[in-house]
Amino acid sequence: MNKQNIIHRVGIVDDTRCELHIQTPEHQESPERIRAIRQKLKSTGLYDKLVLIEPIDPTKDELMLVHSIKYINKVVRVCTKYGKAMID
Repeated sequence: MNKQNIIHRVGIVDDTRCELHIQTPEHQESPERIRAIRQKLKSTGLYDKLVLIEPIDPTKDELMLVHSIKYINKVVRVCTKYGKAMID
C-alpha cells in the first residue's frame, strides 16, 4: 500500500454523561466547558469529520496503562466509602 493513500482520522470520546462531571467552581472542568467545546466543533463543521468513540468502562489493566496502581486503589477506596468524591 502506498503511504500517500493512507487517510488519517481523528477520534473523539463524546457522551452526554461527560456533562455530569461537576467540580468546584474554580476547577477548569465543567459541563459548560464540555458543551462549549462540542458546540464549537459542530459550528466549525469539525465534529462531523471526527470518528465518534463510544466511552467504555475500562478494565483494571487498561487503567494501569495510564494510572499507577496506587492511584487506582485510592479511587476505589474513596468511591467505595463515599460514593462520588473529589479526588483530584
